[in-house]
Amino acid sequence: MGTKNSVSCARASMMGQIIIYMLIILSASCAHAQDSPIHDASGITLSIENDITDRMDQWYSSGVRLTWISPDLSTSDNEGTMAQWVKSCIQYLPFMNDPGLLHDYSISLGQIMYTPKDKVDTEPQKDDRPFAGISYLALGLHGRNGVKMDTFELDIGIVGPHSYAGQAQKLAHKIFRYYEPRGWVNQLHDEPIVNIYLDRRWRITSGDLTDRLVYDIIPRTGLALGNGFTAVNLGSEVRVGRHIPNDYGTYLIGPGVERKAPVSRDGSDNRSRDKDLGAYLFAGFDNYAVLRNISLDGNTFRYSQSVEKEPLVANLFAGFGLTCGKWKLTFAQVYRTKEFEKQDKGQIFGSLTTSYSF
Repeated sequence: MGTKNSVSCARASMMGQIIIYMLIILSASCAHAQDSPIHDASGITLSIENDITDRMDQWYSSGVRLTWISPDLSTSDNEGTMAQWVKSCIQYLPFMNDPGLLHDYSISLGQIMYTPKDKVDTEPQKDDRPFAGISYLALGLHGRNGVKMDTFELDIGIVGPHSYAGQAQKLAHKIFRYYEPRGWVNQLHDEPIVNIYLDRRWRITSGDLTDRLVYDIIPRTGLALGNGFTAVNLGSEVRVGRHIPNDYGTYLIGPGVERKAPVSRDGSDNRSRDKDLGAYLFAGFDNYAVLRNISLDGNTFRYSQSVEKEPLVANLFAGFGLTCGKWKLTFAQVYRTKEFEKQDKGQIFGSLTTSYSF
């Protein structure tokens, strides 16, 4: 027990060190920020989610997603083959083909890891969720202005041994001198994943609370279709602080998590890249009605371990955000309600996202 607690504390300490490191980068960015506004540019976003903030290692164990996002496709220097192909696709997408919107696209690599409580036992655990890892490549198309943002995302990936999630967890446990998770021998079988996500967010209201504090409210709704995940969702977020970025909020790993502030064509309205440090608090929720979740329902075309899922799942989250220059950092603590019937309680995990524009 003492070893387990010490490793949990070490992992939590590592997360704290990551946050401190990001804060140092933000401070350096503030010190060298330029007075002139930065035109719409490329961006990169890294999101990490893990249950180490609750000193646990079960159920939704880990998620990571790295994304590159393009500049506005209307700029004269963005006329490559990929940009032209994306523009032709956008013309056929309802809501996104409005010429008054700024359009960009994103390419993401991600991995998600699910485990039961007991990761040492090599026998199947009938009353707990199965071992499942998903690795994927995502192409996202985004249309945005100062009022709304629409996202269409196509995910192509794999669940099963060739997601290499088991190897990733074993390596992490070896590095931190934790126990070996031998239960991955019972993970879901290999199966291709094809999923489509539609997502819309609004900035329905914003205003000043005081001379220094502002707020905004950002609702969202979405639809997921595919053999990996099929669901509809509805959520909202409230942010309060100083120099709140003019974007579409802080949500968990998924479509639209990679985003930049909607700016005018000349880059003149870009509060998130102001040289002054922006700091704010946020809180929100996301409710899901789930029809299919392969990590709980098991493989689609062959027998595998599965559990009876809960049809309604909610995420409640709260945290803080910092922006300065080309950087944005957010951290949220998330409570997720029970995902399957025999789960004895909900789950808490942390979500850290950092973005850089260049």
